Order: sequence, then structure tokens, then C-alpha cells
Amino acid sequence: MEALARLGVAPTVTLIDYRSDQPFTDLAEACDFWMEYMGLQGEEPRAFLRTFLAGRLVRDGDEWIAPYPKRAAVIWWRVGASFSSSPLPLTLPSPPGGGG
Repeated sequence: MEALARLGVAPTVTLIDYRSDQPFTDLAEACDFWMEYMGLQGEEPRAFLRTFLAGRLVRDGDEWIAPYPKRAAVIWWRVGASFSSSPLPLTLPSPPGGGG
């Protein structure tokens, strides 16, 4: 944002909080998903993961939810009159060789 300000651009920033939660039907499905995602194998990593997920996931009715709160930024600015006073050419120049 500082770089834009140095160029004389005054952006408007709107922060948007949203969720991108991952639902699972049960703890076993959550373990299967994360074992595959992280490339883990064996009972020891699965037992650790099961304990971790049991404390991390949130119950919502019959589902287990992995909560993922996120934040996005929408950044915009108005283009000044000096930019709009230089219209683009209405026709493009012909390519070399006379085509077009």
C-alpha cells in the first residue's frame, strides 16, 4: 500500500472476513482425508492425528467441521482525469508487410 501511496494513488481497501470450513461426516473420514493429504501411513501417525483432530474439529449436528476463518482484501482506486484525457487510438496500425 505504501508503494501505491508514493505513486500518488489513494486506494480504498475493504477487508472481508469469511469462512472456508471443511466438513466431515465423522472423525474417521477426517483422519482419512488428512492422512492422504499429508502422505502419512501407519497406525502411530493416525492415532496422533485422531487425538489432534478430536480436539481441533468442531461438532455441528452430525458433522465434524474443520474451521478455516479467512480474510480477503478488495483494493480499488479511481483513475484520475489525467489518465482519461489520453484516449486510446481508434484504429490499430497495420502490421509490417502490409497485412490487415
